[in-house]
Amino acid sequence: MLRNALEGDVETIFDIIRNLPEPDHTLLTLGDDPLDIEKARCMSDVHSDKGSCLVYESGGIQGFIYAQDMPERTARIRYLYVAPEHRRRGINYRLYDACESDLREKGYARIVFGTAHDNVPVKIMGEKRGFEFLKSEGHLDFYIKNVT
Repeated sequence: MLRNALEGDVETIFDIIRNLPEPDHTLLTLGDDPLDIEKARCMSDVHSDKGSCLVYESGGIQGFIYAQDMPERTARIRYLYVAPEHRRRGINYRLYDACESDLREKGYARIVFGTAHDNVPVKIMGEKRGFEFLKSEGHLDFYIKNVT
């Protein structure tokens, strides 16, 4: 079941992130700040109408997506994750599609994300959802999509 994240879900989401092996390319991330700062941003967005944070539940949180509010009607996908036992079922696409719909309803014009050069599954998902390559910076490739 997909639903909007609640305050209590944020702790679970960041516990999952903290416990992932390094590097875990199953996690799309552009989170360069310390996790406590990322968690505070996510908590703030859950309490407001900014950004989007959704979870997939099946006996507990098994996946999530978090898109952070940015300037100029832009949202940045910070995290997208699906637990290994729930992969290959299209849950990542369902999470992304629901997030994009939520952001569009909130008036966002663009969505961006960054991922490691070798994170092929995320790049494929981005291409299938209409993202275009924006730039490379360090070890990351950045993508953008207009949603208006």
